Amino acid sequence: MRDEPAPELAFAEALLGLLGRGAARLEYITAEMQPFSNQQRPDIVLTPASGGYSAQTVFLEIKVSTKPLQSGTDFNNLVEHKAFAADALDKPIARYIYVTTGEMPEFSKRSLRERGVDVFDRVETPQDVMDQLRRIKVIG
Repeated sequence: MRDEPAPELAFAEALLGLLGRGAARLEYITAEMQPFSNQQRPDIVLTPASGGYSAQTVFLEIKVSTKPLQSGTDFNNLVEHKAFAADALDKPIARYIYVTTGEMPEFSKRSLRERGVDVFDRVETPQDVMDQLRRIKVIG
């Protein structure tokens, strides 16, 4: 029985195609913090060429097939992922975005935002992520 690639890989590659490979690249930073089963779940590191985040690092943690975050520990781990990613990249992260197909309560999203993590929930396609990146003015 062959292991199928994680849906995150196909999703991230499609999103990378929309963002443009010059400005964005796949990384496996948060996968290092997860069990072996997450090794095919890449993140996207984006450095926009223009706009309000021009030449700054925007990090997208793509988790479209994992169980929804529910506990305080889950949310704390997500904040730790941001710190780990900044250390791994050896640069500050201007926006850290957690991308999920699940739904997250507004109060949880607000709490995470206050701790430096934005949440794009109920995402179905890479185009949904592009639309939300435009909405928060990460891209034009």
